[in-house]
Amino acid sequence: MTNKIAASFVDGIAWTHQAILWLVQDLSDEMLTKPPSTTAPLISWHVFHIARWADRLQVSLPSRLPADSHPSDLPDQIWRFEEVAQA
Repeated sequence: MTNKIAASFVDGIAWTHQAILWLVQDLSDEMLTKPPSTTAPLISWHVFHIARWADRLQVSLPSRLPADSHPSDLPDQIWRFEEVAQA
């Protein structure tokens, strides 16, 4: 993967993260935890799973991207040293 593609990919992840935060920032606790219908999961359930997969993806990126396309001073994550993100 070239640095330009890697940077575009990382920018897309960051944009999506900000968009999700923007969408839910003004929702009350009741809105986040009240089922929208009898068959739909809670909004907070969706947000939790989006965050969980975002964490898993971000932990896997440093090993998949060129070394100069991501910061090298990031702290090690619990996902990595406890191998939580292993498929």
